[in-house]
Amino acid sequence: MERFRVEPGWLPRRLTVVRVDLGNGERTRLLVSEEKGWDALLALAGRVLGEPEDETLRHLLGACLFADSQTNGEASLERIGRRLLDHEDGASGLLRKTTVVSPKRFREAGWRYPLARRLAPFIQDTPAAGELPWVDFGDWLELAERVEQTSDGDHADRRRLITGRVPDSGFYRRFAQAPAPAAIESLAEAFPNFAPVVEHYAAQAAIARLGNGRLRLPPVLLLGEAGIGKTAFSQRLAEILGVRRFEMAFGHATQGGQLGGLSSFWGTGKQGAVFDALLLGREMNPVFLLDEIDKAAESRYDPLGCLYALLEAESARRFRDEFAELPIDANWFSWVATANALERLPDPIRSRLATFTVRRPTACELRQIGRQQYRRLIEAYGLAEQLPVEPPPALLERAVASPRELGLALQTAIGRMARDRLAGRDFRFEEAGLEGTRRDDRRMGFI
Repeated sequence: MERFRVEPGWLPRRLTVVRVDLGNGERTRLLVSEEKGWDALLALAGRVLGEPEDETLRHLLGACLFADSQTNGEASLERIGRRLLDHEDGASGLLRKTTVVSPKRFREAGWRYPLARRLAPFIQDTPAAGELPWVDFGDWLELAERVEQTSDGDHADRRRLITGRVPDSGFYRRFAQAPAPAAIESLAEAFPNFAPVVEHYAAQAAIARLGNGRLRLPPVLLLGEAGIGKTAFSQRLAEILGVRRFEMAFGHATQGGQLGGLSSFWGTGKQGAVFDALLLGREMNPVFLLDEIDKAAESRYDPLGCLYALLEAESARRFRDEFAELPIDANWFSWVATANALERLPDPIRSRLATFTVRRPTACELRQIGRQQYRRLIEAYGLAEQLPVEPPPALLERAVASPRELGLALQTAIGRMARDRLAGRDFRFEEAGLEGTRRDDRRMGFI
């Protein structure tokens, strides 16, 4: 890094007051001028930066302190540090009003991040209660400095991600606390055929509630035929946990990298869904659905490769997206995978998942599921004041379809009820078979 020194001749001729807020309630007041010099200001900058002594950074911080005090009345180490991290302007904007160093020279010389690293104690956010770092501030500073010095235009997207979007998003995420076991147990009412899974999750919630309150659900594989509610179950689980839900559909995976990123050396390089879940989300412990994970075997790429690290707690704490190359803490994710055939999964992946075989619901359970689906649909459509809050018994009398097909049929039935209401007619329940969704000659209809 180019050496730099501020000469006393740069200072104003008349005596000037420099007020500095050092944080934690400590303030100081210094006098500088061309005649008096600015040894006191440089000494203060040296004390702030600490060892090892770096003359260039000491002079740059002294110049920043002087410029900030003249602009804002009192120089703030926190404000200067945060401007150093501002990828749009940075401290170069602060120095623009001085003749010490041009903004262009400041940026090109690579002084920004070494100075920011020394000021890290003044600019690191204090996490709020229940928050954890998703990325280490020191790791980010080190990588940002390297990326900033990259002149290759092909890596511009990565540079914007690391130096811009990551600090803009903040370095901490809230940690959604474990719900009461009873809240998870309530899922059994809407998903009676998932009873063993619900019991497993409720036990994990009890452990977390009795312990430190931090819930990390072990990775689970829901094995069963299509349409029995595996995806809907993961959605409701995320609702109860109070976190966002992210989905990766392996039935449509056309290339590798969607989950763990694709290196910036490729023209289509981009960060993966895991990195985006923490970059764009607000929680450390979202629910991640790996839908139809067994279909990854049909891909010419290896979309499951990063799961070897993500499904292990130790390696997930320092997971590196191939594009960002910044270690992130993905240890707290709740992974829910679904599959129709277990034998198509690689053994190392299967060994990392607690497998539950989800059976097709019985006719009695299907009617129970239908009642829950109906209530949720009525509420979602805003029809609770217009239509019965409970499904008329005739709607579910002959329910013999899968939960997915039942949901589609209920939507059709609610639409007919809405038309009857608008027309001022009594509700009519005519047989409405689901042609095209028939399976094994079984049929579901309404009387």
